[in-house]
Amino acid sequence: MILNIPLPWLQLVKQKVRFFVALAGIAFISVLMFMQIGFQDALYASATQVHKHLRGDLFLISSQYKSLTSTQSFPRSRLHQILGFNGTESVEPLYVQFAKLKNPINGRKYPIYILGFDPVKSIFKLPEVDQNFQLLKIPDQVFFDRAARPEFGPIAEYFQKNQPIGMEIFSYLGTIGYKVKVSG
Repeated sequence: MILNIPLPWLQLVKQKVRFFVALAGIAFISVLMFMQIGFQDALYASATQVHKHLRGDLFLISSQYKSLTSTQSFPRSRLHQILGFNGTESVEPLYVQFAKLKNPINGRKYPIYILGFDPVKSIFKLPEVDQNFQLLKIPDQVFFDRAARPEFGPIAEYFQKNQPIGMEIFSYLGTIGYKVKVSG
């Protein structure tokens, strides 16, 4: 009686070194594929972070919109036209801009992404923003993301220790800074 062992399996196990090299290659490719999927998910999650935390049902963007980092503006009157539609409760603009933040420790300037909005009504679904929202009504006050890159300096640590921290923000190509204080 002939054994029911498939021929390809017998060929694989006969040359053990070749078999283990093939297994290692398949395992390596599998790890690379899962890493790529992880990188893709992380990229998507970081690219949509701001969008997920915006409060609203409908968002108006420019027809030249490519991404949040390369936005094109449009006339503010377009926002006011939206108020003419039935069911529209309110409209709030969101200003996005790259700038340079001067590290208060070493004095170097680093690119930073700034989000601006009218401090009358919070447009973010973030409990930390809602709790401290009234502080934004004070001139020259800003919120700083505690998960920001470390090259900006220990701004979040100073704030958590209740040590007042001021910083200077420059337009991306500008030389004159604008002094602000971290309030949240």
